[in-house]
Amino acid sequence: MVMIKIAEPKCPNVSWLMIRVVLEGLREKGKIEVLGTGRDARWRKRDNNILREFLH
Repeated sequence: MVMIKIAEPKCPNVSWLMIRVVLEGLREKGKIEVLGTGRDARWRKRDNNILREFLH
């Protein structure tokens, strides 16, 4: 699972808002699902490879 507040330090040149936009786009495509709200929301992958590509 990924949380925006955890992903943010791994992407120092990307704002938390842009991370959220990308995660929302992946959610709309059915690649991930969100559990909770705000920066503490957890994003769970449905496809094992999609978030690895995003974070690396």
